[in-house]
Amino acid sequence: DAVLRSERLRRDVSRRRGLVEDVDAVEAQVEALLRDTAGEVLTTLPEVKTVRAASFCVHALPIGRFPSTGHLYSFTGLAPARHESSTIRKARAISRTAPGGGVMP
Repeated sequence: DAVLRSERLRRDVSRRRGLVEDVDAVEAQVEALLRDTAGEVLTTLPEVKTVRAASFCVHALPIGRFPSTGHLYSFTGLAPARHESSTIRKARAISRTAPGGGVMP
C-alpha cells in the first residue's frame, strides 16, 4: 500500500510541476502582449498584476470609446459606496457592484 501511495504522490507532484510550468508560460505570453498596449500602465498600480491588468484591457480598451471617466468607472462595476438615511449621507470606500447596482458578495 505504501508503495502505491508513494507512486501516486510522485505522479501528482510531477503533474503539478507541469501545470505550474504551463501557467508560467501563459503568464509570460500575456505579459508580452500587454507590453504592447496602453494597459501596461495598470501594472504600476499596487496589487495589479499582469493577468488582472490584461483582463481589464480585454474588456475596457480602447478607453476612448467611453464618453467620460465616469462611464468607464461605471462600466467596471466599481462604485463609491454610500450610506444614506433621511438625515445622513456618507461616502465610503469603493465597493464592487453587480450590473444593475446590486452589491456583489
